[in-house]
Amino acid sequence: MGKPLLWLFGPQFVVGYDIMFVAAFVMNVTLCIALVPRFGGHGAAAATSISLVFETVLLFWIVRWRLGLHVLAFGKPD
Repeated sequence: MGKPLLWLFGPQFVVGYDIMFVAAFVMNVTLCIALVPRFGGHGAAAATSISLVFETVLLFWIVRWRLGLHVLAFGKPD
């Protein structure tokens, strides 16, 4: 569902899908390996949540860096 959702924002955003997928997948697997043995299901939930936040921050940074867009609803662009 990532590519169709990104396409809603324009064709430039679809380019970021691969790095989003790789970053979120690697981060989620790494955190699951670290957290699940100790915390079980709660560790899996935390790993997924943390990786999604990381993916969102990474996408924000890429959009701002590559396209020069300030995508927050508050604050001033640099």
